[in-house]
Amino acid sequence: MTRPALSHPLRLCVLGLLLVLGALSAHAQDRVPGLGPAVPPPPPAMTVLVAGDSLASDLGVGLRQALSGRPQVTVINEGRAISGLVREDFFDWQAELPRLLDRHRVDVVVISIGMNDRQGITEGGQVHPRFTDGWGRIYAQRARALMTVATDRGIPVVWMGMPTARSRTFHGDMARINTIVEGVAAGVPGVWYLPMWPLTGDSAGNYVETARDAGGRARRLRADDGMHLTSFGVRVVVDAILAEMSRVLQVDLTR
Repeated sequence: MTRPALSHPLRLCVLGLLLVLGALSAHAQDRVPGLGPAVPPPPPAMTVLVAGDSLASDLGVGLRQALSGRPQVTVINEGRAISGLVREDFFDWQAELPRLLDRHRVDVVVISIGMNDRQGITEGGQVHPRFTDGWGRIYAQRARALMTVATDRGIPVVWMGMPTARSRTFHGDMARINTIVEGVAAGVPGVWYLPMWPLTGDSAGNYVETARDAGGRARRLRADDGMHLTSFGVRVVVDAILAEMSRVLQVDLTR
């Protein structure tokens, strides 16, 4: 028996229904059965290793607090008080950093070191008084070696410059160390030197005790020793580190 042909209006209704059902079927493919609309994948896991002296340890605490709302980001704080690049007999960062990188999968290394390096370097049985030509040459070699421990593995390094200091002698010594390290960092691909001078000094580079917070209130920036940072000072520097890491890693860590 020949089926009667559908009328023109009815054909349009059937065609419209088929189009709607097709769209619903395509949309259903974007859903997880029983779970509603598909959920975007979580941000990739990330590990930040902080290395250096007691100032590094303080910054590690600050980074951990600042990133506490990002469970995918792990901060490993390995700052060691009284350590540096000069006294390898006391603590040898050239040996310790490779061990840490072997132990952990690290995405970026933050280094703050130099506060305890205002003393002579002994190498090959010879003592090089601080800031002599020999001292500067060896210090630069050790800084470069520490940087390349990470960069040779493809891990970027954010190297923090030393802050201003209340003591004029200490202040000048930190400036010397900063000059050496900044010069070395400029020649090592994968290292970003982040100066702390603008964060802990005035427009002329002089030491300051206080700074304004986001609300315009004067807050104490520096600790009693005129070198370390208060919790507010740590947060000021940590904000700069997060901005730099965001730029280096192309992941926004500032919000």
